[in-house]
Formats: sequence, C-alpha cells, structure tokens
Amino acid sequence: MGLIDLTKVESKQAQCVLIDGVSYEIQTSFRYGLMFYRLMAEKKYMSEFMFLYKFEKPKDLIKGFEALYDFYCKKTEFPKETGSNDDEKVFAYTADSDLIYSAFLQCYGINLLNADMHWYEFRALVAGLKDCKLTDVIGYRSFNPYDRTKYETTMTRLREAWSLDDELTDDEQDKLDAFNALF
Repeated sequence: MGLIDLTKVESKQAQCVLIDGVSYEIQTSFRYGLMFYRLMAEKKYMSEFMFLYKFEKPKDLIKGFEALYDFYCKKTEFPKETGSNDDEKVFAYTADSDLIYSAFLQCYGINLLNADMHWYEFRALVAGLKDCKLTDVIGYRSFNPYDRTKYETTMTRLREAWSLDDELTDDEQDKLDAFNALF
C-alpha cells in the first residue's frame, strides 16, 4: 500500500502511532516530517524527538522513537526493492529545501511557505515531481561516471535526434541561389 489511503478523507489519514496497544497522537504536518529528518541528520538523542507527540508521550523512549521513525520514514510498496546495493545519497530534505520549494511552486502551484498538508501527502508529491531543477540535480547526483555505456548511448541518441542540419558551403549556397533564380 502507498502512503496515502485514498478511501479516507484528509482528516482520517494517519494521525497516531500505536505503541504496546496504546494510541499516541503525533504531529503529521509536513513541516514536522522535515524537522524529524533534520534531527536525524544532526544525530540528536531520542528524547529530543518527543516534541513530535502532540499530548501524551510514551514512557519508553526507544519504542517512542521507533514508532516515530516508522511513521516518518514509512516505506512504500513501490518501487520494489531490486537488490541494488546503491546506497549513495542523492536527496536530502534539508539540503534540497530551496529546490523542493521551487519544484512545488513550479510543478503544483503550491507555495510551501503557506501550505498545510499531511506528511504523507507531501512525500507523495515529492515522489511525483518531474521536469524541474530538483529532479535534474537528483539525476546529476545519481550519475555513475564509471558506467558510461548507458549514458553514452542515451547521449548519442539524443544528439542525433536534436542535431542541426549541416549548413551549406558558400559554393553550394551560390549554386542553390542560381538554381532558385531560374524560377
């Protein structure tokens, strides 16, 4: 299943995490998801993540953190794992924030400074981005300079598809002009 359950209205999307049979309401706005990733990048202590719980906080910090991690980093069904061992980082919410902002404005007309949306909605929209500077940059980062075959094949095909017709030499142009003058 994907992140968003389209059978539910927005207010019914995941708002809680379950720990030992107890439901805890958490912050689900995309801004809190971005804060979660920033704290992860800064390698903060588990206790520093507890502000993401709206009201009651779990007593077991480890289980509380694991539940937050499962919510904010939830894997989707697609794309499926292919066994590729490519762990190189090509995208980061914090480092790419300007590109994310401009991509949302360009592709969806959404100004993230004024927007309010669920974390899963935000992630789904990020996954659907195309033809913007962010996706270009991700492509640059994921380029493998050691696997030139695919790149060179693609670039050769694109070069041929977009090549300009050869220009005529001065002599050829004179002959063409003389021929056209006959008509």
